[in-house]
Amino acid sequence: MALNCPVYGSSQQDGMNKASLTNGDNHTAWAPKFNPAYAQIDLEQNVKISSIQVIPPVTMGSEEYAQYSVYASLDGETYDLVGQKNDTKPSPTAGESYAANGKKARYIRILTEYCSTQDTLPISEVRVYGEESETELQSPSKISVESFEKTDYAKSVTDEETLEQVRGVVARTVGEQLSTGSNLSSITPQVIWTGMKSTCTTERFASAAIKVFP
Repeated sequence: MALNCPVYGSSQQDGMNKASLTNGDNHTAWAPKFNPAYAQIDLEQNVKISSIQVIPPVTMGSEEYAQYSVYASLDGETYDLVGQKNDTKPSPTAGESYAANGKKARYIRILTEYCSTQDTLPISEVRVYGEESETELQSPSKISVESFEKTDYAKSVTDEETLEQVRGVVARTVGEQLSTGSNLSSITPQVIWTGMKSTCTTERFASAAIKVFP
């Protein structure tokens, strides 16, 4: 049911793209750039799933093992765990099969978690078995994003707010006694340097810390 269906995901390595998961070829594979990562198959129809098969690459060694989770969703928002490989047994060449017991779903998501011999987990194929469901197609809700101009982040930062932040830096670095006062600008670099030398273990560290001031 997943043959040649579109695949989306978080990342992919050069030459090991996500489309390999549904191309029917065991000699190709998808590999993310890092773990954990996910790939999601859109079956483009609601399917009454009997089982899902996850096939490792033919290049995977006999002692190599993988850990991952398989999820299914009807609407692309709520996902249910269908299967999980969290042991240290090597996967058979034919892969692992997980019973779905007639679960209805449109989206299949696989989450890569660990590979015993490399930084990322390659997967050759994800095959979905079942039959078309008569249920109505559902799509994920559109994400509503507030305009940036209407958020607190768009507000102008005042000079007083800036000074307050600098006071905090001074207080944490050289002590509260140098961060108080009605006018922080009256604290000269020479005064702060003196405080630095008395509170820091090295002049090099004090010299770096003083750069927060113009």
